Amino acid sequence: MKFTRKDWAGTWLLAVAFSFVVLFISTGDFAGAAYEGPRSDTSDVESVYETATGVADETISHGEEVAAVHAEGHDAAAHGEGHGEHHGVTHDQIMNFIWHCLNFAILAFILVKFLRKPIAGALKGRTESIRAAFEDLEAKRADAERKYAEHEAKLANMDEQAERILKTFIEQGEAEKEKIITQAHESAERIKAQAEFYVQQELAKAKTALQSEVADTAVKMAEDLIRKNLNEEDHHRLISEYLERVVQKN
Repeated sequence: MKFTRKDWAGTWLLAVAFSFVVLFISTGDFAGAAYEGPRSDTSDVESVYETATGVADETISHGEEVAAVHAEGHDAAAHGEGHGEHHGVTHDQIMNFIWHCLNFAILAFILVKFLRKPIAGALKGRTESIRAAFEDLEAKRADAERKYAEHEAKLANMDEQAERILKTFIEQGEAEKEKIITQAHESAERIKAQAEFYVQQELAKAKTALQSEVADTAVKMAEDLIRKNLNEEDHHRLISEYLERVVQKN
């Protein structure tokens, strides 16, 4: 695992903060002792001063004795202050403070030595998860913005789309109308052609039948006419001419 500067900085800050808390708790007695030392000496001075004041009130008629008591009180106060300044921080307290500092340094070293990789790994994993979550949120935000823009564009073009759809329907209706009209014309032309063909066939049949009937009628009428106007001599003459023609052809 590769540690970055941020990983090292986070590890050191965590170790120093934890060690500082331990040092603060462990050095509470030292601070209390250093503070209580001169305070007790000051209490001695105040008690001596109050005693001297009480003696002065009781023996006000004896001025020399009161002055002597006040002088004794001031000497005691001066002695107490000097004693407090001299005995505020003892040698044991200094050694205790040095020992706590040494413990702090050792603890900080141990924390950095053994907790560096786990803490750095945890911090890195947390950083990666936060980065992944942030990237996912960014992707979702971008997708939402894209969809919002699409909906905005659709709403903006709604009138244009409605007009285009209506125009399309009209064009399709016109095209369908033209198609129906064209098909109707084609059907009419086809029916007309079929009717004409049927009429022509019927006329041809009627003409043929009429011609055949007229021919038969004409032949029959000719035969009847010939029979009525043909005598015996004409009959023999026609037979002779017919035979001559047959002989000439052969």
